[in-house]
Amino acid sequence: RSGLAHWYAMLLANITTAKAGQEALCADETMLRFLLAAFISKPRPPARTGYEDPLIFLGKVIGNVCALEAGRRTLAGGEQGPGTVAAIVNELADRPRRHDVMSALRNLSLDNECHPAVV
Repeated sequence: RSGLAHWYAMLLANITTAKAGQEALCADETMLRFLLAAFISKPRPPARTGYEDPLIFLGKVIGNVCALEAGRRTLAGGEQGPGTVAAIVNELADRPRRHDVMSALRNLSLDNECHPAVV
């Protein structure tokens, strides 16, 4: 069922570079949390079409969404915030994902309201 997941992840990464795409994902918290869960899930789908990690592009989606205040509040706000940020930080152990994880953490760190979750 995940045969084209890498293409969908690439498409979402491209769509979320624009503010309209970011806002659309922020408006649907359930979908955003599903994408985050897919990004951090273990075990990962098998490699395909030249991509060792087919869901690596979801890290770019998370980083792009964190560029908006609404995205930062959705992921790092509330009671789930610290757990969500900890799950994102755990992806630092995976070298190919580090750049995208650091991008998301950088965006979260720019917002004073997100500092408790990041710390």
